[in-house]
Amino acid sequence: MIDETTVRRQLAGFLRGTSAEDIDLDVDLFDQGLDSLSAMELVQQARDAGHDVGYVDLLGDSTPRGWLRLLERRAAEERGA
Repeated sequence: MIDETTVRRQLAGFLRGTSAEDIDLDVDLFDQGLDSLSAMELVQQARDAGHDVGYVDLLGDSTPRGWLRLLERRAAEERGA
């Protein structure tokens, strides 16, 4: 299941030195320390989990809240909702 807590934990693994609780959902991930290589790894992790997302999708709204919305939307599409 995709939820805010899961996304925060996932992102904390890519934002070195940032705890899940310290991630600001409305601030661009790159401004919070995400680099392009980590962004590609983040997208690949989502793909490995079965989500049809790409790097360009992340760039469309690169806030944690945007990433969460994207994953939720894609999961709904995959379920046929």
